[in-house]
Amino acid sequence: MSGDASGYDRDVTINSWNDGWYGMAAAHADGYPFVNSNDSTLYVVPFADYYHGSGLNNAELYASWLPNRRSATDDVPAGAPQGAMFAVWNDLVDRDYTELDVHGLIRDSFPVIAQKTWAAQTPEQTYADFSSAVAEIGRGPGLKTIEQSGTAAPGELSFGADATASSTDAGSDPAHLTDGRSLTRWTTSAQTASVTLDLGSVQAVGRLEVDWAGTAPASYRATTSADGVFWQSADVPAEAGAPVDLRNVRARYVSLTDITAADAPISAWAVRAFAPSPLTAGAIATSSGDEAASMPASNAVDGNPATRWSASYVAEPWLSIDLGSVRQFDAVSILWEAASASAYAVQVGDDGSTWRTVAERSGMPAPSGSSRADAVTIERTEARFVRILVTGKNLSPYLSIIDVAVPRPADAAEAQSASVAARCIGGTAYVYASVKNTGDAPVDITIESASDAKTFPAVAPGRSASTSFNSREKTLPAGELIVTAEHPSGSTQRAHVGYDALACG
Repeated sequence: MSGDASGYDRDVTINSWNDGWYGMAAAHADGYPFVNSNDSTLYVVPFADYYHGSGLNNAELYASWLPNRRSATDDVPAGAPQGAMFAVWNDLVDRDYTELDVHGLIRDSFPVIAQKTWAAQTPEQTYADFSSAVAEIGRGPGLKTIEQSGTAAPGELSFGADATASSTDAGSDPAHLTDGRSLTRWTTSAQTASVTLDLGSVQAVGRLEVDWAGTAPASYRATTSADGVFWQSADVPAEAGAPVDLRNVRARYVSLTDITAADAPISAWAVRAFAPSPLTAGAIATSSGDEAASMPASNAVDGNPATRWSASYVAEPWLSIDLGSVRQFDAVSILWEAASASAYAVQVGDDGSTWRTVAERSGMPAPSGSSRADAVTIERTEARFVRILVTGKNLSPYLSIIDVAVPRPADAAEAQSASVAARCIGGTAYVYASVKNTGDAPVDITIESASDAKTFPAVAPGRSASTSFNSREKTLPAGELIVTAEHPSGSTQRAHVGYDALACG
């Protein structure tokens, strides 16, 4: 109907949402009253990769948008629209999110759209000052805030960890990165930034996950440190949002550095550091029998708390797990469903048919809720197979296990405290490296430069491996050494440790 409204009802107000269908300019030319809800600027499809899936760009809307515009230039004269509104379309009906999650996406858009619609002018305050004023005044009289309690992801080490950032916009504290809540985020308008998590103590860290809000940054680096002084770099995948493999490094601090903005403010919902994957990751599970095909033994080792193994109704059901090879371990964790065991044995073996008992439990209570978690500590042992043999049930004849995990031993991938520096000796640039074994078992340490590698076998706990590399040049560009530590258990840790550029003489 663009350009010719003859034959159409005139007693309507047009909601102008797309220029390809009927934009503001067409509605204005045809004499219709209209409201600006243009999809390129004001549509939200929660958590999609289109139509502002992480919420509107409020900072940009505040700075340059007006009701008579789609972006920073006028589409129609000022005052022509009847107003403006944004819209939420829940296209992803199969995604698991709530009304509170959607509210978190659009909450900060209400005051921005209201301010720019009512005032309809370029603001004198910065967006940061405006956000501070909104926080101080409150969002509206009589409104109540529904609090969302935070929850840790399975295996997360960083839940509730102290988080600091090089900069932050008002109302978007870096503490939001570790609060376990889906409605809060950290944001900064700076072009470059950094974030550091303090895990509280040195512990093995398997991977790092970043849930970016909106447009992911153009680039960033991931580093770890045991003491906050010496830092090791990790390889960051090219795909935005892909997990960063930290190779089970032992660290207290995890940092994102040199975060460089793309075409939007730097923002993230969460930064999570996870414990190393258990030895049961990818393991094969078999059982004495399954209650139903939909609840097989494999569900007990898939790491998914929404699935479970349900045993057939035999008197003493068992679950056997093949770790794939002989491994060292000293603990087994079992998450029982309500139909839990009152008595059971943890057994280990090398061939899947001969077993030796390493722990027994009896008199175990029925869960007070929907599940019961048992952490079974055993003496350090070596085995390929682990079996849970149930000898008593709390809800006979039913028996169900949600998850069985065999954690990696604490020393399975000890971090090596590495220091690397470039120095001038007699007008020539050298790179010096010292790597300390901070674990409690000997490790083989290899220090590798771009042109050479040196290996130090069986470095004792508390001792260091030190070496230098002669560049044979007066100037040395910035670079890195690769440090690899191989533990007797077969686990391997690999770290990239950087050094600065150097000019000698």
